[in-house]
Amino acid sequence: MAHLQLVHPDDYQRFARAGVVAGMQLQWAMPSAFTDDALRPYIGPERYARLYPAHSLAKAGTRLAGGSDWPVDPLRPFTQIATAIDRSNPEENQPPLDIREPLPRPQSLIMHTAGAAYQLHDGGSGTVRPGPRGDLIVLDRDITKVPEKDIRATKVRYTLVSGRVVHDAESETGRARAEAAQRMGALGAGRALGGSCCQGH
Repeated sequence: MAHLQLVHPDDYQRFARAGVVAGMQLQWAMPSAFTDDALRPYIGPERYARLYPAHSLAKAGTRLAGGSDWPVDPLRPFTQIATAIDRSNPEENQPPLDIREPLPRPQSLIMHTAGAAYQLHDGGSGTVRPGPRGDLIVLDRDITKVPEKDIRATKVRYTLVSGRVVHDAESETGRARAEAAQRMGALGAGRALGGSCCQGH
């Protein structure tokens, strides 16, 4: 079940019991003009206080999967991973959105790798272990150790599919693909600002 912005507390355990995957777009789980000005006046303080209940669902035993909602929203997976952890907006000097709901760093990483692979019924990816395909990325930093705020700026240096390098950021093709990805991200942001929502769902 996707777009879990609000979930009634009575349903946290129901998700777990029914084996429902909680698909969440946690890049939005931060204070912003949208959450503060466009949303809070309409849903009221009680509902606002439990937006994007990732920690509560996980604590209840629900499997989480991270999704970008691209092309409605920019394709920025490392922003999703970081915001799931700190629920903060680096462009706003405000407290995090609901300090009860951040995910520990390992849980955010699992949500956006193995959790997403499970949601897609792809048993051949999402974990590094003997047996699954060698679908891997090599990053420019260790996102298990860098400060949380630095996760957002992470860049992919290499992409491997079945153990074969298909993207090298230093190659001419790699630079062209990175520029194309940035343009696609901007396109997604433009569609989001234009009010388009839930395309392809």
